Amino acid sequence: MPLDTSESEIKEIFSKYGVISEEIDTGKPRIKLYRNEDGTLKGDALVIYFRPESVNLAINMLDDSPFRIGTQGMIKVQAADFSYKAQQDAPTKTSKKEKRKIIAKTQKLNE
Repeated sequence: MPLDTSESEIKEIFSKYGVISEEIDTGKPRIKLYRNEDGTLKGDALVIYFRPESVNLAINMLDDSPFRIGTQGMIKVQAADFSYKAQQDAPTKTSKKEKRKIIAKTQKLNE
C-alpha cells in the first residue's frame, strides 16, 4: 500500500466487501497499519472482517488491483496467518463483563 495510506482510506475500500469488525470498547474498526520503528508506514495492513466469507470476497476482488485508481502500484490481499501468534500467546480468561460486551457487539454486527 502507498506509504501515505490512512486507516479511513483502508476502511472505505475494504468495507465494500463485508462488515469490518469493531473493537469492543471503542467501536473503532479493527484495522492495523504496520509501522517501522521510526513511525513511518511499512505498507502493510491488517483488516479484520466480522464474517470469514468477507475475507475471500476481498481477496477475489482486490488482490493484484491498484489501491488507488490511476496509480501503478498493485496491492497484495491475502488471508492472515496467525499460526505463529497462536502458539506464542496463551489463552486468557475472559471476565463475565467482557463476555457480555462481546455478545452485545456480535448481536449488533449481526443485525
